[in-house]
Amino acid sequence: MKRILLSAIVSLISLASLGQRADITLDTTDIPLGGHVKALIRFYGEGEIPNINPWPIQGDSIHALDIVSKGSIDTSFQEAKYVIAQEITLTSFDTGYIAIPPIIFSLESGSIESNAALLYVEGMQLDQHAELKDIKEIVEVQYTLWDVLMEKWLAVLLIVLALVIAVVIYILSKRTQNKEFVPVIKKKPSLPAHIEANEALAELRAMELIAKGKVKEHYTILSDIIRNYLQRRFAIACTEKTTREILLQLRTLGLPIDEQQRVKGILELADMVKFAKYKPINTENGQSMSSAQQFVEQTAEVIQQ
Repeated sequence: MKRILLSAIVSLISLASLGQRADITLDTTDIPLGGHVKALIRFYGEGEIPNINPWPIQGDSIHALDIVSKGSIDTSFQEAKYVIAQEITLTSFDTGYIAIPPIIFSLESGSIESNAALLYVEGMQLDQHAELKDIKEIVEVQYTLWDVLMEKWLAVLLIVLALVIAVVIYILSKRTQNKEFVPVIKKKPSLPAHIEANEALAELRAMELIAKGKVKEHYTILSDIIRNYLQRRFAIACTEKTTREILLQLRTLGLPIDEQQRVKGILELADMVKFAKYKPINTENGQSMSSAQQFVEQTAEVIQQ
């Protein structure tokens, strides 16, 4: 028992030394029955981003609240610190106070709990002193041809579609009876992944976005070029993945460490510019473009003639 307690204390101290914490905030503390509330779940830390697996928000509900939608899991940086965040939309059809328990983030070195949250769901207000009203009598309705058509609209629609299709087939068959056979021309295959990436990098240089003060646009395009190349060259999903998730996939491909480091440097610098408003110096700008070019050249697929 003492060993278990000592291990837990050591884990908590190590987590605290990394500045790791979590929280959950609601955009409102009370909603009507069936209304929506947006909850922002964030994990803070500094240094290397930990492997949070699985992400704590799974399934279609949190406690007594139903999940209406989930936003993407985004990572932002501020110098050596990072924030991993996800916004979810919740609703409830139960009234009264509903407690949202702490969100637990499971890490290799222990676990981090967020704060708890409290939400009040207001029910419908009924007038207890309203006058009771009797049920209305049945009213006879005269059916017209239009009413019958509306009642059988699906059958009518199918009949009309069948007639239209038959007419179109008849007209097309008449037009093609006396025409000669025209062979189908196949489309040219797309360019190899490394050629497409090299052309995109050349276009990015020609745009001179950094010289025009459009640094964020430059790194957004550069990040997309590398992600698209990785997706085409190595058949891994990249467009909707975070930088950390992409790097974890690259480890399984057996790429040299130098090539993995090039990708890491490019994508992490792009994330800092896009999300943390980091302003890179000229040497960093030149190095990122050079690293991108070298990575494409070193990992290009050899095409057999």
